[in-house]
Amino acid sequence: MDMVDMKMDKSESASPVEVAKCCDKLSGSQYPYGLEIRLEKDSLDKLELEDCEVGDFYMVIAKCKVTSTNESERENGDDSKCVTLQIVKMNVKDMPDMNDSEDVSKEDRQKKNLDDAEEIMTGKKGY
Repeated sequence: MDMVDMKMDKSESASPVEVAKCCDKLSGSQYPYGLEIRLEKDSLDKLELEDCEVGDFYMVIAKCKVTSTNESERENGDDSKCVTLQIVKMNVKDMPDMNDSEDVSKEDRQKKNLDDAEEIMTGKKGY
């Protein structure tokens, strides 16, 4: 399975006015609203996640259930489609070796972890 980069390009990025209408805190985000997973203490404990640092990369594997779908068409030709996924089972794995290496810069660790994650998702690297 190929990984898809979800970063918004310029044509997808919301204007400051559009962002202010909905989610003021999201201004400047590179990714669309709704692609973030927030884990609270109970979930972190279940997943045995400790010592997470900003900028670290983790592999998330999840089983999701479609809980709603919505599709609409407007008179002016605009249409929209939305699917809500409820995560029912998941696991989060630290990317090996690179998060703890002191010999490598944090930026290099992050790039290596992202490359490793892509290899795992595409089946080029087993786990």
